[in-house]
Amino acid sequence: AVVSTQSTGRRVIDCDDGAGENKENIESYFHSRKGGNTSNKTLHDLQLEELDHNKTVKLLSKVKIKYSREKAALFADHCQYFPQWLIYLQDGFNLCLYGVGSKRQILLSFAKKHLRHRLHMV
Repeated sequence: AVVSTQSTGRRVIDCDDGAGENKENIESYFHSRKGGNTSNKTLHDLQLEELDHNKTVKLLSKVKIKYSREKAALFADHCQYFPQWLIYLQDGFNLCLYGVGSKRQILLSFAKKHLRHRLHMV
């Protein structure tokens, strides 16, 4: 790898380390496995009743929410990091939230508290 600095002060990394020679080997590997055995079984074959939005909402309203206290405590813990998240964004970094479940509530809360007067997308 060759590292150089442009006139703009940005570092440029040229990663041409001869990997292009192996390109044909890599492509031939995937080409040889193209069209492998797949199952013909699909969800359509099960002939399930289609759920529209109203049916889905009705069914989900019957489901008891588990761990609501734990989820609220975890949400409060994450809210403590909002000032640090703002610093990261101001320094040009992105936020990446991962894990099980939706991150929408925490992102909307962060946007309302810290990004009201700034351009943002959630």
